[in-house]
Amino acid sequence: MRMDATPFGKTIGGTVNCQAYAVDTQPPINKNDWEVVELVSLSNPGVFAIQSTANRNAFLRMDGSTGTVNQQWEMSQPDFQNTGVFQLVSIPNSPAFALCLANSPNVYLRVTVAR
Repeated sequence: MRMDATPFGKTIGGTVNCQAYAVDTQPPINKNDWEVVELVSLSNPGVFAIQSTANRNAFLRMDGSTGTVNQQWEMSQPDFQNTGVFQLVSIPNSPAFALCLANSPNVYLRVTVAR
């Protein structure tokens, strides 16, 4: 997942997509790359926000009613609790997890890489 916060101002927008590299061409990752995020613990156990490390005011946002995935500016947006709070859901018999909205447990992030 890659979060580009440059095309938006102080509310909602930006671009969230994938960054795919050809085999053996991935550059070294550093903490300010758009592909690097931080999980920010919130007051309820097991829930968190996803913050861009390249732009500290940008947080991942998922709108379950429209399928839109983008960013919101800061955690103070009025709908942050509905669109910016996530939890990990374990997959039975697997070490993998799925990412879903904490207040909409039927809304999951899907990442598709088209080449």
